Amino acid sequence: MTNTKIQLPTEQDRCVRSSAQHFLVSFRSSRQWRSLTPNIGSMEDPSTEHASMMDDALALLDHLSARMTASALTGLGCGAIYSTHKGFPIAKTSLSAAASCALISTACFAAERLAYGLLHQTLGKDLTTSPNLLYGSHAIGGIWGGGVVGFLYQGNPFRGMLLLTPIMLGVGMLEISLNDYRASRMQQLKLSEIEDSNR
Repeated sequence: MTNTKIQLPTEQDRCVRSSAQHFLVSFRSSRQWRSLTPNIGSMEDPSTEHASMMDDALALLDHLSARMTASALTGLGCGAIYSTHKGFPIAKTSLSAAASCALISTACFAAERLAYGLLHQTLGKDLTTSPNLLYGSHAIGGIWGGGVVGFLYQGNPFRGMLLLTPIMLGVGMLEISLNDYRASRMQQLKLSEIEDSNR
């Protein structure tokens, strides 16, 4: 009768197994997994598809409302400074500047989201986070939105285009920097979580 020895998993085995599990979880939630399984989306029920559309609509509204709020607050502050310097009524001038900035940002960023969707469908879904895609959508948003604003306020679309297109490109550069920072921060958090689980 032979004696069989039961070998318990070592600490190194547990670390390798934990790392493999984390890799599988992150891979299944990534785009590569979704690209390798194209038929999964067709097997979803209508309720799931409707919920996805609602999530996309809410994300779009959140995107626009955040930028409208930031623009309105900027106009409010600039209007208060300008009215104080010129001796105009502070409340009236500030509210007027805030409303104008909110309307201008609505025109520009709504056009930017429309251009982003068109470019995203035309160039391919792999370019979602591409800086060139964001620069292109913001440039088109500045041209379209600036043309509308210039026509409404000055009667000349080209003035609005020349003014708002560089501003939109600057906003696009800021968004790209924030996205890069967010991605690097998320990567650091994932690495720290894996290190903590391996201890």
